[in-house]
Amino acid sequence: VFILMEIITTFNKPLSDQIYSTNIWCKFGNYIMFILPCLSSSYIVLASIDRYCISSLNQTIRKLSNIKISRIIVFIVLIIWLLFSLHIPIGYNRIRDPLTNITRCSVEIGSPTTYIIIDGFFFSLYKGAITPFFLCIFGLLIYYNMKRSRSRILPQTNSRSNRITAGQISSITPIIIVQNRRNSHMLTMLLVQVLLTIILNI
Repeated sequence: VFILMEIITTFNKPLSDQIYSTNIWCKFGNYIMFILPCLSSSYIVLASIDRYCISSLNQTIRKLSNIKISRIIVFIVLIIWLLFSLHIPIGYNRIRDPLTNITRCSVEIGSPTTYIIIDGFFFSLYKGAITPFFLCIFGLLIYYNMKRSRSRILPQTNSRSNRITAGQISSITPIIIVQNRRNSHMLTMLLVQVLLTIILNI
């Protein structure tokens, strides 16, 4: 949505002005522009929590990382943000200012101060403080779990090698290495994404 509107504004300014001047954009355009950043921040936090669960050495915590639970949580988060942002299509409308005779998208229902708190203060707080805070916490927890899991691989491998034959070692070791590399790469990618998200949000 953001990129599309920027392209339209760059190459066809009259069309973009016409879109921005519609009541549909005033209500649903701003509605979408409020929801999408909140959803992206929420889902990256959920991804961090999921990676924390899957990297945990605790079996109970690892069981929380499954597709069924993930789908339910993703759907619940979507519904929460859709309902939380309903004040935009309900309260906003294009209103003509009698002093300047200019029509603009502004609050029609309710107190403008309430909308400023929700759309301004809360949005900035969530994107700039709450999201980076949770990303930092779970990023550190993921890193801690990765260090613990790596420190336990060698002792477990050595103890198993005393009980199995050379042929069994040669067949099991590649599988373990591939799984460990795959998990490490996924966790590293997530940590990099978390770090970039924190830097860009602050």
